[in-house]
Amino acid sequence: LVVDCERTRGYVLRRMGRHGDAQAAFERAIEIRQRLGEHGDLEHLHADLAQLHITCGRASQALASAERAIAASKRAADPRAEARALFLLESACLRLGFSSRADEILTQIEGRPAAHVEGRILCRRAELALFRGRTQEARQLIDRSDLLLPKTDPERTALHAMQWSLSGSPT
Repeated sequence: LVVDCERTRGYVLRRMGRHGDAQAAFERAIEIRQRLGEHGDLEHLHADLAQLHITCGRASQALASAERAIAASKRAADPRAEARALFLLESACLRLGFSSRADEILTQIEGRPAAHVEGRILCRRAELALFRGRTQEARQLIDRSDLLLPKTDPERTALHAMQWSLSGSPT
């Protein structure tokens, strides 16, 4: 119960923009879970922390947290959590400039059974194409992802904004 409270506290604090406090809450939840010798939802807690690090621009810390999330999801035999953690790892790698590693991770994710995986892969490949300066390729990938993801998907809308800011015209 205490772990769930700290995790919820972390979510609320993250939404309020209090990232330092959110990080402390997620880390406390992880510490309590490990101290009790329970593996429970460690894969999700580490992924939440990785997402926070990405939001704050701390790609190196996000990379480490995503790797811990992957290891925990493998122990828990949770393929959906592993796919989420791999997306976070790919995002951290891209932000660190490891585009080849990011591409390898996307290839690793393909074919995994998880909700909206194909659409997310297209979004991530579009971001990778934008990173490499291939705006036409990115535009095509975004158009394909639009068919697979809901219009309200945050990754999809963020990618549209990024594409627009780079190209100078709305799509």
